[in-house]
Amino acid sequence: MKVPFSFLTEQFSDPEPIFDSIRNFLKRCDFTLGEDLLEFEKKYATYTGAKHAIGVGTGT
Repeated sequence: MKVPFSFLTEQFSDPEPIFDSIRNFLKRCDFTLGEDLLEFEKKYATYTGAKHAIGVGTGT
């Protein structure tokens, strides 16, 4: 079995959804403590099996 070193061509074969997400984020100007952070915290808590998750900028 050959395991590819990188799959970037497949990963970014359709970058428009990523660009759309970034454009929407920038239009909202919701850079701190916004909707995207809340969504990340919920998804990360679910992913890790934790009750809660807190997203921080630098961890300090």
